[in-house]
Amino acid sequence: MTKLTPMNTAEVLDCTIDVYKKSFWKQLAFSAVISVVSTIFLFIFGIFALIFFAAIATAVNFTAAPNEAIIFIIMFVSVFGLIFLWQTFIGSGHILMAKSAFFNEGRSQLPEKFLKAIPRVLSVIVAQALVYLPYITICSYIIWQMFLHVENVPTMNTAPIILFIIAIFMLMLVFVVGFFILANIMALSVAVSIFEKRLFFGAITRSLQLMRGKFWLIFATRIVWNLIVFVLSMSFYTIFSIALAAIEYLGNTTNILFILATIIITIVSYIVSIFASLAAMPLEGIFNAVIYFNQRIKNEGLDIELEIERLKS
Repeated sequence: MTKLTPMNTAEVLDCTIDVYKKSFWKQLAFSAVISVVSTIFLFIFGIFALIFFAAIATAVNFTAAPNEAIIFIIMFVSVFGLIFLWQTFIGSGHILMAKSAFFNEGRSQLPEKFLKAIPRVLSVIVAQALVYLPYITICSYIIWQMFLHVENVPTMNTAPIILFIIAIFMLMLVFVVGFFILANIMALSVAVSIFEKRLFFGAITRSLQLMRGKFWLIFATRIVWNLIVFVLSMSFYTIFSIALAAIEYLGNTTNILFILATIIITIVSYIVSIFASLAAMPLEGIFNAVIYFNQRIKNEGLDIELEIERLKS
């Protein structure tokens, strides 16, 4: 069992890596299965989405900017929203495996627990979607207004154009920060629904309750964690991009060895990128599980509760 003591930020990050190492192959296998299912789902969804948007395109007049904005907003919200909600759903499997590794449970009927948790997780996803809806509506309205005014940009002087670009950048920054704040509020809700069997908004309220007094510290920790994951995942692409650039710079493009080296590096790069994406999938769920356990230890004496149960048994 992982040592059950309150952890600081650095210890939370270390514990997340430790839990991941303990359950690495299980997490990777789950990611692979989910990725296959996701690919099939996205393919089917993509076909229906193309048919749907093609039908809308024939029904509206694209010479009007508002209609273009409406189509863009529908596509952006639907695609981005479905991807995010799907990731929330699959995160429940990684959270369960993180608990098994955290407490060294070994074989703990993970498939059965995952299937039983699905209805509760789905209820939380519905609640999260309802929380995001007002925020997305406001953002969509602003995007729509930007579409209305963007056609006037070429007629502006230099100074207004610069101000317009700065305004767009600031709006994007506000959207991203707002999204991360909402995500942090609800970050522990899936873990709550799994381990405490709470539903809908009760899980979200409980998630915020667990972070009381440490909300902004957890928010900052989450940002640091996401930056670490981003840097590590991008490092794989960077290494192979540099290798390809070096071969193209030093090699002879007509030489058969150059062509073979380029093909091999490209194939290896593709395989490594797939592996890296599969390996990165569990990290968010594991991180949220560790935060959940740490907050319960800090705020509610989970370590003492488990020790008493162990002594009784």
